[in-house]
Amino acid sequence: MREIYIIRHGESEANVSEFLDISPNNYIFDAELTNKGREQARKTSEKL
Repeated sequence: MREIYIIRHGESEANVSEFLDISPNNYIFDAELTNKGREQARKTSEKL
């Protein structure tokens, strides 16, 4: 039987931003990962 993993991305700059504006003109489409997010991604990759 196959296993399927659903993994959310690590913490991004948009996740920790104090400015939240959901209007289409100000939406962040490609936010960078924070240092914590990169560490989360690294730890996840080790477990896969």
